[in-house]
Amino acid sequence: VEYEQPKRIKDSICIPIGVSLNGDVLLDLSEHPMTYVVGTTGSGKSVCTKGILTSLITMYKPHELEIYLGDLKRVELNLFANVKHCKRFVYTVEDVTELIADLLEETNKRYQIFMEHGVTSVFEYNKLEGVKKLKYQVLFVEEIVMLLEDSKKRAMKLLKQLIAISRASGLYIFVTTQRPSNDVIDNVVKANINNRIVFKCEDSKNSI
Repeated sequence: VEYEQPKRIKDSICIPIGVSLNGDVLLDLSEHPMTYVVGTTGSGKSVCTKGILTSLITMYKPHELEIYLGDLKRVELNLFANVKHCKRFVYTVEDVTELIADLLEETNKRYQIFMEHGVTSVFEYNKLEGVKKLKYQVLFVEEIVMLLEDSKKRAMKLLKQLIAISRASGLYIFVTTQRPSNDVIDNVVKANINNRIVFKCEDSKNSI
């Protein structure tokens, strides 16, 4: 089957994530800025994650998009560590925590800039004349459950803050886990992650 790459949509980041009987399945990050990808081992979660990253780096250039990778499993995302889009690749709980903190600081800086220019989103800001366009940013955290190993509980607290506020700044977040139960992803996080890509789970309770 001949594949035709989707056309880019203005004021949006829209990427293909699969094919259905009705045609291409597209993920619009401007509408669904936060996504978690869940599924048991061997269910297709890793293939999906790599497909999303491949779409991002082929459809957008390094001057348009930055990718930040937190690979707590150390084996899933290292294929993308050396692409030009990748600004940071980390794999320990401590380093992922610092990465999240840095992106939270950057998000707050962007909102200060938006206030100074009287705009409300990265799309509006990048249309202004005489400003340096801000890059879109994508954060992937592979196996979020490992952030619970942070003894200071700082990692999840920072991630909750980032997920809650980062949408308009141009930062889009993907988190993955094998088991999306409440002891892994609590209700606060679930409420702010409005998109779910679900593969085979242990039971029906963990699939929603």
